Amino acid sequence: MAKNRRTSKEMGRYVAPEQRGRYTAKTQHDTTKSPRWFGALILELLGFGLFVIVMNYLNVLPGAVSPWYLVLGLAVNVWCVLSRHTLQITKPPRPKARG
Repeated sequence: MAKNRRTSKEMGRYVAPEQRGRYTAKTQHDTTKSPRWFGALILELLGFGLFVIVMNYLNVLPGAVSPWYLVLGLAVNVWCVLSRHTLQITKPPRPKARG
């Protein structure tokens, strides 16, 4: 049986990832941070959704305990979670240099 041995020249030698062709360069992202008011809006809406759900179970809201109050509270909370990842302000793409 042939053993797969490396020569002494190959052992312990560091080869940069760029030279091996196993390096992927980082890409430039054109996103900026969300404005400060957006974070405050998300927190307020999350609190509102939680408030509606709790008040529904405590039977404080007008009418009896209704599943529509629960749907409203859950919809607001789901929108907050999803919008955190989808509503980011992006810069317009830069035109590529000619030549």
